[in-house]
Amino acid sequence: MSGWIKINRSINNHWIFKDPIKFKWWIDILLMANYESKRVSIGYKVFECNRGECLMSLKSWGERWGVSKTVVNNYFSMLESDNMIKTVNETVTTRLLVCNYDSYQQIENGNKTESKRKQNATETQQSTTKESKEYKESKELNNSYKKRLLSEINISDYPHLNERYYNAAISFRDLFIRNLQDFGASTVHVEKTKGSAIDEIRHIIETDKHTLENLIKVFGFLENEKPKGDFSWKKNILSFKTLREKFNKLLIDSQKTEKNGIFSTGATMQQLTDIVSSQFADLD
Repeated sequence: MSGWIKINRSINNHWIFKDPIKFKWWIDILLMANYESKRVSIGYKVFECNRGECLMSLKSWGERWGVSKTVVNNYFSMLESDNMIKTVNETVTTRLLVCNYDSYQQIENGNKTESKRKQNATETQQSTTKESKEYKESKELNNSYKKRLLSEINISDYPHLNERYYNAAISFRDLFIRNLQDFGASTVHVEKTKGSAIDEIRHIIETDKHTLENLIKVFGFLENEKPKGDFSWKKNILSFKTLREKFNKLLIDSQKTEKNGIFSTGATMQQLTDIVSSQFADLD
């Protein structure tokens, strides 16, 4: 059974409200009463049960509430004396009529309330759907840089991006291209570097907890490395993913090149920092 009934706040002042058991039974009667007329079969008889009525024997009410027929009969008599219900003895059952039933269940107001509820639900759903769509579109716009070529990104179009990380990504991409050119290799792949490279720089700083000084040191090492033997970091660090994966090793090797404050390029640490920092506009 679905639907609802309405109870006026004045019920607080009614005598039945003072008795929890009798009040519970009263609410049960209101819930059991028909919202609309219908035909009911009991045994081999068919009855017309009207709106606001209920067809059920005293014995059935007693079993429902866990009391005797006598208690039910006395309770019904109490309600009848206060003009709350009327009862009629039928052949095999008892017809119970709730007086002033419309005050508990008005058809017009009920329909209006249900209509309003459905309208509110529809408007809420539409609003939620709209907000969800707008959020999705906003999120897609904010993340669109990841699929764009790094060379085509205008940082002013993405105010949520850290400009320092953007500048660092541009500098490393250009470094990878120069290193490839030094070895006479194709630079096409690196030139197609996507904006997601900015995230790799961000992770190196924010997730992996490296400092700006470390980033500058590794940059200078990759730019000025003097390979010994066949192995060269310049040949192996040509993507941002690899840069992040090998960053710790690169940092260690860059520190090994330092001897008495002089790098293999012939520059001091301060001179090298000044040179490399110029590649990272606004990073300080």
